Amino acid sequence: MKIRKSVPQDFARIMDIYARARSFMAQHGNPNQWGATNWPPEALIRQDIADGNSYVCTNDAGKIIGTFFYTCGPDIEPTYREITDGAWLDDSPYGVVHRIASDGSEKGVGMFCLNWAYAQCGHLRIDTHGDNTVMQNLVKKAGFIRCGTIYVAEDNDPRLAYEKSDNTGRNPDKKEDHFMMDPIHLEKPTWDNVDEILKLKVAKEQKDFVASNSNSLIDAYFAITEEGKTVFPFGIYLGKKAVGFLMISYNCIWRDNLDFAKNSYYIWRFMIDKKYQKNGYGKEALKLALDFIRTFPCGKAEYCWLSYEPENEVARKLYLSLGFEEKPELCREDEEIPAVLKL
Repeated sequence: MKIRKSVPQDFARIMDIYARARSFMAQHGNPNQWGATNWPPEALIRQDIADGNSYVCTNDAGKIIGTFFYTCGPDIEPTYREITDGAWLDDSPYGVVHRIASDGSEKGVGMFCLNWAYAQCGHLRIDTHGDNTVMQNLVKKAGFIRCGTIYVAEDNDPRLAYEKSDNTGRNPDKKEDHFMMDPIHLEKPTWDNVDEILKLKVAKEQKDFVASNSNSLIDAYFAITEEGKTVFPFGIYLGKKAVGFLMISYNCIWRDNLDFAKNSYYIWRFMIDKKYQKNGYGKEALKLALDFIRTFPCGKAEYCWLSYEPENEVARKLYLSLGFEEKPELCREDEEIPAVLKL
């Protein structure tokens, strides 16, 4: 396959591919992204071609089998200036791909086009509709990271925003690279990153659910120096950006009747910054925390446990989804509910 700029003579074929794409979307649970407005309009594609931003993908016989919009530069896409439920990973100049489609005659066209675009700039952003699971799977497979939500001019439906950059600490050409399949990772606090971790905040309505990260680190200090406890604080990172914090302890005896707490690991604190919630980062971070705990850094243990405020239903569902079993019968009035996981 090859990529080249579109020319006016390609217009009819490009519009045929978009018609086929609208039909495919409708048949696969996504009738609204392009179908409702018969997107993209002819005038827009003619303008893309005239501006030099329309590209086609051809097979070895020279037949056009795919098409897309591509451009690059600083702050090149106005709709990307506002992003909710998260943040972009890299503020450097970037490339953007829109209106990517294929005729379905050959496999791998979408991936080939994305890889070509990424090779041009090393920093690419893209968005897609929440119903477009085919595209979501493609960009994830290509190594993009979900960053948040943006909105476009043509309709009121939110778009899922993704980014891939050479500057976020991953090498997309290495299958073994940690960030390729698992962008979330844990880092110990250091003099270099502690300020970034301390700036992380939960939403206003969540402040009663978890202590601030500064208080957590102070608690860790006294647990270590005054009580001889072992504490493992970690920043939760997405690429090179801190998005959360968690802290693990060992043999933390909350009350005498909590037998499972003795010689067990305790997830003492856990939070995701308000800008990065609802992206699945918390669940991935907890999985990594459990992986760390199962290395038994303080010795073998049968249980891991944690606790949460009764009103924190989001946390409750998250912990239960990971196999924790809540113990409300052990919760006294005005206390957090403990939950236990057998390791």
